[in-house]
Amino acid sequence: MRYRIYFKDKKQCPTEVECLDIRVTGNRRVKAYCLDHENDEDCVDIFYGSEIKRIADDHDHTIFEA
Repeated sequence: MRYRIYFKDKKQCPTEVECLDIRVTGNRRVKAYCLDHENDEDCVDIFYGSEIKRIADDHDHTIFEA
C-alpha cells in the first residue's frame, strides 16, 4: 500500500512511501513496515527534521493527524 506523508512546513506535494504499514513512533520519526511487523529488520525508519501534519493511505483516508 502507498502512504502519503504531509509536513507542516511543506506546501508542495507530499512524500510517498510504499509499504505494508506505517507507524508514527515519535514527533519526527516514521517507521514504515515493509514485510513483517514483528521483525525490526524488515522495517525502515524515516527521520525528518520537520513535523508531520498528516499521513494518509492511497485512498486518502487519514491514518495519522497531528
